[in-house]
Amino acid sequence: MPTGAGLIAADLQALLELSTAVHEPQRPEQLAARVLELLMNVLPAEHGAVLLCEPGSREPGVAARRDRGGALDTPFPIGATRVGQVLEDRMGRLYTSAEAERGTPAVRAVLCAPLPGQPSPLGVLYFDAASGPAFTEHHLELLTAAAVICAHGLATVQHLARLEREAQRLSAGLTPGVVGESAAMQRLSRFISRAAPVDSTVLLRGESGTGKEVAARALHRASTRAAAPFVAINCA
Repeated sequence: MPTGAGLIAADLQALLELSTAVHEPQRPEQLAARVLELLMNVLPAEHGAVLLCEPGSREPGVAARRDRGGALDTPFPIGATRVGQVLEDRMGRLYTSAEAERGTPAVRAVLCAPLPGQPSPLGVLYFDAASGPAFTEHHLELLTAAAVICAHGLATVQHLARLEREAQRLSAGLTPGVVGESAAMQRLSRFISRAAPVDSTVLLRGESGTGKEVAARALHRASTRAAAPFVAINCA
């Protein structure tokens, strides 16, 4: 690890690269992995993890984890009590071996910083060390600054991912071209989903302007002939 002026320069470089990374469009797990990569370069940690909470939950899940060798998603013990304390207090903490938590006997020190959010923290940046130099107050200050820098970016990509999942869920339950939530529209959607796969002629009746062609196009798009052209002919 660098010392003196070199240490400060390395820290500033890591924070600068973090501030750039959080503005790049990517998946939450990709950004979390990049955050870990940059911080492992300046922290004497054996393992690191980004833990994120879903809205309304205080139980964070692992968005990404990394070890000193660069391996991703290698499981390692994470002290749930320490994480809960950091989330509750909204304050970064440095734990020494004298404060070792049950279930993590090999860990000599743990470094945690909350990811700021409203109304509750977004999650936690978590690092541990089983060998090598111990964490210091300087490392805690660095991690706290890093958490502030990357929290908004992580919140944004997490929100976009939720919107994408919700859009996919909604689109999976919709009949193409047919929009509406009334009982009549739901019956129409069910009819189209049953009739479309059948190789048979379908007669749609209704007054002018009631949407017969819209329903016909929806039938076509949901049928086995969807790749073929849809031809509308005005018989009048």
